[in-house]
Amino acid sequence: MKTYRNHPPNQEETSDQYARRLELQGAEEMLIRKALADHYDMPISEMAEFFEGYEDARLRHLDLLWKMHPSAIGVRPGAPGCITMGSHAT
Repeated sequence: MKTYRNHPPNQEETSDQYARRLELQGAEEMLIRKALADHYDMPISEMAEFFEGYEDARLRHLDLLWKMHPSAIGVRPGAPGCITMGSHAT
C-alpha cells in the first residue's frame, strides 16, 4: 500500500476501525497517521497515545526506515536481539 488516498474510510467507519483496516492491509504507521490526519482531522498531539496498540504498523514503519538507512538505526526491527515496544531484554 503506497497511498491512503486509494483506501478512503467507509462511510460509517470510526477512526480506529479505519486505522485497523489499513494496518491489516499492510499499511505502516506513517501512512495510517497521514490518513487519519486527512480523513478525520486527527491532530498530531493525539496520535502518540492512539498508536500504542498498533505494533504491526509501527514495526513496518521501523522496517521501512531501516531499509532506507540501515546504518542509522542499527539492529533491524524484529531481528534477534532487537527490543521493540512491549518486549524486554532477558
